[in-house]
Amino acid sequence: MQRCLVCGSSDLEVISSIGHKGVTSDLKPWHTIGNFIFCNKCGHSQKEICEEWIADAEKIYTNYESCPLGEGREQLVFRDSGLKGARFSVLLDKLFEVVDIPAEGKILDIGCSCGRFLHRFSERRPDWECYGYEYELRSDDVFALHGVEKVYSGELSKIDKKFDLVVMTHVIEHLLEPVEILKSVYHLINETGWLFVQAPCFVSNPFDLVIRDHCSHFTTQSLKTVANLGGFSLIEIMDDWVPREIGFIARKDNSVLNQVVNNTGSGSIRSSLEFLSNLLDKVKSVSNGRPFGVLGASISGLWLAHSLDRDVDFFGDEDLARQGDELMGIPIFSVDNIPTGSTVVVPFSSLTAESIVKRLKARRQDIRFILP
Repeated sequence: MQRCLVCGSSDLEVISSIGHKGVTSDLKPWHTIGNFIFCNKCGHSQKEICEEWIADAEKIYTNYESCPLGEGREQLVFRDSGLKGARFSVLLDKLFEVVDIPAEGKILDIGCSCGRFLHRFSERRPDWECYGYEYELRSDDVFALHGVEKVYSGELSKIDKKFDLVVMTHVIEHLLEPVEILKSVYHLINETGWLFVQAPCFVSNPFDLVIRDHCSHFTTQSLKTVANLGGFSLIEIMDDWVPREIGFIARKDNSVLNQVVNNTGSGSIRSSLEFLSNLLDKVKSVSNGRPFGVLGASISGLWLAHSLDRDVDFFGDEDLARQGDELMGIPIFSVDNIPTGSTVVVPFSSLTAESIVKRLKARRQDIRFILP
């Protein structure tokens, strides 16, 4: 029987994906995104966890690439007005504003990948002991970073230290038992320590839904619920630190263990799926003018290129780390190198797409931009 991954309720509503294709979180095309489940008790949205989803997730993680583009360089963050900075630097700027991080301590990065967050943190607090965690170690890159004491793997319960800060960025959406994992994390944090969680937000970024291996799709309300059920009280919940992401900073607090935030209805997930369908219909109706490209060599751009019944000649991207690379065998150009007279689809939420096009038109008036 299907159950909510957050509160365990069986009072669920199935929402069809209407045959949409999907992608993986490490930027590979996938044949489906599957159906969705909405919990009528706590309001959490998730994938339908069936035998097919479990088999797909196993295949995806067996061949997973942590840094598929940019040779492991840190992803850049773009606001509507342009470049904001490296993603982890932006997050740490905000974190240090909210939390008084002492000169010394211990940090554990759960889902540390190749250690970019730890590297950025160590630059600001060189006297902290830095530790990483991956369920299965795939790379030795993290061991070479200055200040990294150890990288753990396997069961969290086997970690023999306590930490002043535990970080989980883009991890919780992959977990089939997010509450149980947070309960394990609870025992790893000192009484005065903090938990910092960051996740994608499907409300501001409907393209999060197309990622096949994301089993949960969070809102700020469902993030608060999962934190409370894990034994954490929020210091701050964020929806504007990084575009299209949400997160929280929390401390241990057993008094919130059974608190469930009121559900907000299934309208958000339905409207997000409708947005994706409408975008596909609009792009498919555009004349087959060439050259034809997609702006953004990331999840949304990959999904659109994978879903269209037409050739895509190029991706355009403002991130220097991605330019000159390929995605699906398709070249990635800088905006300035997009061929003259191209038609370019902008697969972002409507307001974001409008702001981006307004900015790019100032230097590329020859491009025909297609907005959602």
